[in-house]
Amino acid sequence: MSKSSTPSPTALSKLVNPMTNGQIEKLLCHIRSALRKSGPEFSKEGVQLALMRGILNTRVAAAVKAAVHQALNESINIIDCILCELDRSRTLLDILNGFEKRFEKRLGDYHFGTLVENSILTTIPPGSGVEQGIIVEFFQLNLNEYPHSLSADELKKILSREYKLRGLKIDPCAVAAANEDKPFGLVYPNCAVWEAGGEWHHITFKSFNYRLAVCVSEGVGGLQENNMWFGGVRKRGKITE
Repeated sequence: MSKSSTPSPTALSKLVNPMTNGQIEKLLCHIRSALRKSGPEFSKEGVQLALMRGILNTRVAAAVKAAVHQALNESINIIDCILCELDRSRTLLDILNGFEKRFEKRLGDYHFGTLVENSILTTIPPGSGVEQGIIVEFFQLNLNEYPHSLSADELKKILSREYKLRGLKIDPCAVAAANEDKPFGLVYPNCAVWEAGGEWHHITFKSFNYRLAVCVSEGVGGLQENNMWFGGVRKRGKITE
C-alpha cells in the first residue's frame, strides 16, 4: 500500500507581492469568529494549559499556514498530494483491490464502468522498487472558455497540451494511490488518463450516492465536466529497490 500525506502545497506560483497587513487582519477576523463559535467546545483550563506549554499556538499557526496554502492552490485550480512512498511493483488493479480493505467495503460497493477489464488495466505495466517523494498535481480545465461542447478529439488535444505545459507526467498508478489513503475523490472528483496502443483510457474517482465511485473506461467520454480534476506527477521521486 502507498503512504501519502494530506494535500500539500509546493512552490507552484512564485511570490510576487507578500500578503498585506489588511489581508492578515481580515483573515484574523474570520479566525476569531470561528473560535468564538467553537469556543464553548473547549475548557478554559485545557486551553490555558495548551497555551502555556506552547502546543496550541504552534499547532494553530501550522494549521493556518497549511490552510492558506491549500486555499491559494485551490484558487488557481491546483491541488497537490504528496505520496511519501509508492510501491511501483503494484499494478493499477492491485491498488484498486486495496480499496476494498482500506475503506472496509465490498468491491461491489464501487460503481465501476463496464470496461473494468484486465485488457485495460494491464495496459499499464508494473514497475519495480519503492518510489519516494512523489508529487501528484491535480488541475482543472476552464471549459467555459470554449464556445461549444468539446469533442473527444478536442479534449485529447487540450489535455496533451496541458500536461506538457504544466510539466506533468501521466501516471495513473500514482493518481490512484493519491485516492487510496483517504476518500480524496469524495471531495474532489478526479481522474487520470493514459494512452496505450494508440487508444486513450481513463480512470475516475468521484462521489456517487455518498460513496467513492471508481470507473475505468476507454476514451475520454464523461471527462468534459467543469468540476473534474486531472492528475499527473510533477516530480520524480527517489526509487529504492
